[in-house]
Formats: sequence, structure tokens, C-alpha cells
Amino acid sequence: MKHVGILAHSFEGATLCFHTACMEGLAKLGAHMHPEITMTCSPMALVLDAWERGDNEELRGFFMNDARKLAAAGADFFVLPDNTAHIAMEAAGEPFPIPGLNIGEVVAEQAAKDGRGKVGILGTKYTMNGPVYPGALAVAELRGPFRRRRIRRRSTTSSSTNSALAFSPTRHAMPMCALSRS
Repeated sequence: MKHVGILAHSFEGATLCFHTACMEGLAKLGAHMHPEITMTCSPMALVLDAWERGDNEELRGFFMNDARKLAAAGADFFVLPDNTAHIAMEAAGEPFPIPGLNIGEVVAEQAAKDGRGKVGILGTKYTMNGPVYPGALAVAELRGPFRRRRIRRRSTTSSSTNSALAFSPTRHAMPMCALSRS
């Protein structure tokens, strides 16, 4: 069984991801059984200015420090249950010491597997205007909701509760993504 690393950028998404991983362990492995899980949680406040500046290099370095902690703890891979954080995580730079799952690819893969044709995403202004989902959905030949609508709330705060559910590769977690079969 793989040792899961959770790189927490927002504690809301990370705690939900932790809970989901444990519950999936129970469902698939039996009572009181789940994968070994290690989580880091550096304060998001330390890099909010970097988000405002669009400094993906600084942000990626911030995530790299936590990824190194997870690797040192023996994690085989890590999840980053935060839509917005993937913009910086996926930016060019030094490879992470262990593989990190791509949130957009995980959502696109599950949507395609479920026979979905269109995916709706909830997120911060960074997520909604960023490259993570359009790229992953295009590769999976899925349509996304990327017509720029003025009705969305402008927010710089985390939508990580939503992203943690999207990150979970389980069918029951997918409704938050507002997937349709069209």
C-alpha cells in the first residue's frame, strides 16, 4: 500500500482530503484500515502576497519545501487538495522530490471514466482564470465552463473544500464538480 502525502495549502481542503482518504480506506480495505498518510500544513498567510503578485516561482518554492518534508517522511506521492495552488505547482521549475497528482487531470480522468461530457468547476478568481482545468479537460476531450461569466463572486479566499472533493477519485465525490452527461 502506498504512503500518501497531503500537502496542505488550505487546512479546509487538506482536512477534507484526509477524511476522504481514510473513509475510502475503510470502504476498500475494511474496518480501521486506511493508507499511511502524512500531512504538512504551512500557513497560507505566508504567501498571500505572492498570490497577489502572481509570483508562481515563490509559491512553487513554498510547495517544494513541504514536498521535501513529505518525501523525508516516506510518502510515495503527494496530493495538493487546492485548485488554485495547482497553478503554481504546475509552473516550470525544479522537479518535486516525489510525484504530485495533478488535480485537473484527476478530475478530467474521473469525468471521462464516468461518461461525462462537460465539467463545471467552482473556484477562486485564480482557478477560474488559470490554466489548470482548461488544459486537463482539453486533453481528456471534455468541455469546461470557461465562458467568462460576470455572475461569479470575485474571491481571493480558498475554495479548497470544493477542490478536495474534486480531488477525490471516487464517484460519490464528483457531484460538487457539477458534472453533466451532455
